[in-house]
Amino acid sequence: VSLSEARKQRDIYQKALFDGINPKTYKDNHRKNQQNKIIDFSVSDDDLKFFKENGFLYIKNYYDVDKVIVPLLRDIYKLINLVLADQNIFQKQAPFSIENFDKGLIESLTEDRNLARIIYDSVKKLPRFSALVNDFRNRDVASVLLNTDFPGFALRGYGARMDFPKDTYHKTPLHQDYIAQLCSPRGIVFWSPLRKMSRSLGPIVLYPGSHKAGIYPVKKGEKNDNYLKIKD
Repeated sequence: VSLSEARKQRDIYQKALFDGINPKTYKDNHRKNQQNKIIDFSVSDDDLKFFKENGFLYIKNYYDVDKVIVPLLRDIYKLINLVLADQNIFQKQAPFSIENFDKGLIESLTEDRNLARIIYDSVKKLPRFSALVNDFRNRDVASVLLNTDFPGFALRGYGARMDFPKDTYHKTPLHQDYIAQLCSPRGIVFWSPLRKMSRSLGPIVLYPGSHKAGIYPVKKGEKNDNYLKIKD
């Protein structure tokens, strides 16, 4: 079996496990339907040119919402309620929906800031969250954008941002991820919202072309500020 064929078989097996399908059944169905793409996008030459020029790339319909995102949101919904119940914080639990999957975050902040930290750390331990981080799409896109057939990922470099309205203390300042991770200056970041984004929710802000200047010098933040800030 060639290396490329082994990789194909691994990807089929991984996706089968992610979708909760018997790998053998999935493999048989996949063989019968070779023409159907597992992913519905590709990185074109124009995309690659745009990435090299601007330092980012926006890919629509990257994950399957129903098969990948919604099951993860359900797990986060269950996790938040388990953490609150463990601390004897009981709330009227509304039925799950995509819009209310994180209901309880504000309550956890009001009761005890440490509960928010527990939820943040626990989300990263969810199997579906780990599967999302290691999704074959991320590997394949990283390989194309970085021009390598052997990409890795920052072991402690993934997580889920949590939205706390009017909380300015924990805002993330302008930064480069390499400074915090120290893995590779050639690294790239995958950022995907778990809900519909708007300006009021505080979406990610990008500075097109800023990557061309390399690694920016940093300075220590002000008192009680744990961040390293980019020098003016």
